[in-house]
Amino acid sequence: MANLIRTEPSLFRDDEAWFIFDDGRQCLRKIDRPAEGNRGPVIMSDYIDPVQSQADGKTYDSKSALYRTYRADGNPQGIAYECVGNENITDFKRPTRDKAAAISAIKRALGDL
Repeated sequence: MANLIRTEPSLFRDDEAWFIFDDGRQCLRKIDRPAEGNRGPVIMSDYIDPVQSQADGKTYDSKSALYRTYRADGNPQGIAYECVGNENITDFKRPTRDKAAAISAIKRALGDL
């Protein structure tokens, strides 16, 4: 009689797993997952990788401290900000458009019709 060594989740389906035995056999079988409401509590950490706040320029490693600076009463400007990313906006350059290249591309596209 073979003994079960380990189980590995299936790569394609969430309700199946591979059962691997000590004699080399592998069996793909359905497994029972607990219902969505029966799972245990989810613990979410307040820690994040250090991020510079665009509101006051300081670096924070706490979500709550970072989001506090985006409120109107938490930054020196007194303005409410919305978090949309952590890109450096001082390096932004407006894209330029070459009108001649655009016109020639349109002519070529019309010629293909």
